[in-house]
Amino acid sequence: MPKQAVTNIVDFANRRAESQEQVLDRLFREHGGALRGFLRARLGVGEDLEDVVQEVFIRLARLDDLASRLPINGSSNRSFIYTVANNLVVDMERRKAHQRRYAETQKSQKQDEDSHCLATPESIALAHDELEQLKRVILGLKPTWRDAFILTRIQSLSYKEAAQRMNVTVKQVERFLKSALIQVRKASIGVSDGEGK
Repeated sequence: MPKQAVTNIVDFANRRAESQEQVLDRLFREHGGALRGFLRARLGVGEDLEDVVQEVFIRLARLDDLASRLPINGSSNRSFIYTVANNLVVDMERRKAHQRRYAETQKSQKQDEDSHCLATPESIALAHDELEQLKRVILGLKPTWRDAFILTRIQSLSYKEAAQRMNVTVKQVERFLKSALIQVRKASIGVSDGEGK
């Protein structure tokens, strides 16, 4: 009985190795059209499809072991290309979302800056009145409260540094500051409610 040749076995020993360029060329010829359809479904008609196709093949070209990853003929090649394309699309969408958030943040900051720049004479006068009221409140505090407030809140000294300057304990500075803040807060509420006028 004669032996029949088996046709579904790949003869790796006699198979000529493809160069990277040959693998890319073969993949493009065999799967380029299907890749365009896949990307068209993902991106829609408005996107620059050919640029994305080109970027997929650039990513494939960057793989050192591309030829060893893919069989000569096989449907797994298409799935591999789709995976690369899908990852590229996800990266693009993530980058676009980041750019949108950044643009929105910049726009919001610009609007905030513009609103601060458009201070009206009334808002300037009101701010000046509130500062004068706050100054009167601070100057009206007990000397130890005022010193603790000025040293820690205005001069940004630590409680320990303020205690050293005032020749008191840190605990005393904390108590003085607490009392001062209560008085300042009461005066601020009175100003905003219109009671301080």
